[in-house]
Amino acid sequence: MSISIPKDFEVQPLKAGENPPGRVTCGTCGLSWDDSISTGWTPAPGGRCPFEYYHENEEEVVVEDTADDNALITQDGYLVKALDLLPLIDEDYREELEQLITDGNTAQAEQLLLSLWDHPYPPIQSVFLLGPDDVGDDIMTTGTTYVDFARDDLFKWTPSIGMQSLMNDGVEPKICEWGMWEDQTD
Repeated sequence: MSISIPKDFEVQPLKAGENPPGRVTCGTCGLSWDDSISTGWTPAPGGRCPFEYYHENEEEVVVEDTADDNALITQDGYLVKALDLLPLIDEDYREELEQLITDGNTAQAEQLLLSLWDHPYPPIQSVFLLGPDDVGDDIMTTGTTYVDFARDDLFKWTPSIGMQSLMNDGVEPKICEWGMWEDQTD
């Protein structure tokens, strides 16, 4: 889903970790807002999304911040906390990988994890750190490094062998939606 929400719009998406009692999440765009705050758009009648006029296509959500050329790029996928994968990694590299993840060296952690990751597990699409200003599902935590598995490699009509292998080893990727601020300058 691609959405461009102006920064001056009176309802803004909640950030990761913001869980007010009036939190509501749109099933279409995946953005959450505080429906207990009275605005011209909230509380949203009949479970409607205050951002629905910005709903466009179904690829990714983009919340633009034109003031400083940043955009909130929102996507969804099957995530696992990177530290939860340590038991599946060769013992000789677990401590090094754990240190990279703990220190927030996401690029190096991703490089090491990809070099060690092997069949029967599904391919890793990306590794990322959910920052304090990023937006995430209720089950996501800021300051946590996540591993995103390509959706097509986990489910076609039923769980793939790779997904079953992960689950058999005590790791179950959860479908999540998240957004990360990215610099859009060239």
